[in-house]
Amino acid sequence: MKNKKILVLFAVFVTLVIAGLAYYLSIDKDVPTESETEASVVLGTYYVSNSGSDSNSGTSKTTPFKTIAKAISVVKPGYEILVSPGVYKEKLVVSNLVGTKDKPIRIVGDSTSTSTYPIIDGGDPTYSSSTDKPGVTVSKSSWVSFERLNLKDHSQSTYYLDGS
Repeated sequence: MKNKKILVLFAVFVTLVIAGLAYYLSIDKDVPTESETEASVVLGTYYVSNSGSDSNSGTSKTTPFKTIAKAISVVKPGYEILVSPGVYKEKLVVSNLVGTKDKPIRIVGDSTSTSTYPIIDGGDPTYSSSTDKPGVTVSKSSWVSFERLNLKDHSQSTYYLDGS
């Protein structure tokens, strides 16, 4: 009877070791964890507001750019673009924009309330073959994130990712 208990305990121990090893081997080590992505440092911020101007510097809330496209054209790795609540009638093209794990590029709505997230309005509420342009096109880019933004009135393709 005593040998049977020892054998059962040994079987349970071996099963736990195998299960733990299988779990460890199944973890993708290349995918950043939440704490790794939060550890990146913001080197600078560009601001966008409907009351801004694309001839402004965009480097403060008092001198914001008018369009998100302008901010995308000057943003650098490690920087973020803060977009004030409002409606932005533009289609975004992000091309050859390369951040890194330690210096990602973030395009972020400057609101934590879903009811006031900035809206990117493509101005194309109807679809036809001649108007099928995505609201957001991302090509040949990496470590670029879009957060707290809403897309509205884009054609059938809301976004398009190519080689990113």
